[in-house]
Amino acid sequence: MNEQGGKGTVESIQRSGGTAQFARADITDEFDVQSLVQEASSACGKLDGAFDNAGIIGPGGPVADFSYQDWQKVLDINLNGLFLCLKYEIPAILAAGGGAIVNTSSTAGAIAYPNLPA
Repeated sequence: MNEQGGKGTVESIQRSGGTAQFARADITDEFDVQSLVQEASSACGKLDGAFDNAGIIGPGGPVADFSYQDWQKVLDINLNGLFLCLKYEIPAILAAGGGAIVNTSSTAGAIAYPNLPA
């Protein structure tokens, strides 16, 4: 989502002799995710791999003091965003004849941390 950071990363990769492309997307927006997968597939001729690495911790605090809005934001990015990525990546990768998807998760998903309810 950080256009300045994304473009800066592309420039750094290109200065080192590599190729890269930046596309801004909000993974909580289904249209953005669908467009991102289509753009990557078109730019590369196919999609045979994806690395899903978006996630947030959100603010800390006791459950009783945690706002529903903050709760929903964490779930929208960490769970629903991953679902949307997979929803569009899987058909694109299957159409390419196969590939791999790597999803990064947080240890906070497996081990409880005090004051991180979401």
